[in-house]
Amino acid sequence: MKLQPAVHIAAGGHPVALASADFDRDGRPDVAATCVADQAVVLLLGSKGGLRRTLPCKTGEFPSAVVAGDWNGDGKPDLATANYSSGDVSVLLNQGPRAQRLRSASSPCARVL
Repeated sequence: MKLQPAVHIAAGGHPVALASADFDRDGRPDVAATCVADQAVVLLLGSKGGLRRTLPCKTGEFPSAVVAGDWNGDGKPDLATANYSSGDVSVLLNQGPRAQRLRSASSPCARVL
């Protein structure tokens, strides 16, 4: 396998974990990155030109792991983070058609265009 040179995309403060799914349901893979310094998850949406960053969505303290899955059975990929310092799990539900936004019970979250 031969790889092209790396492309660097600013995700936020200290990204430590990644998950991939088609969050905006456009047929292209997207990436979710946990950013421990920001206590947030940032979505990097796949597009014809590569990945583009969305606004962060708050999580608990020190989100050290992230996983994608359909937590509420609606057919849309959601996210869950394991938060090391706060000792809890944040569940971020994919809300709206074409993943218009993610939502957690505790904070306003990123709008996905």
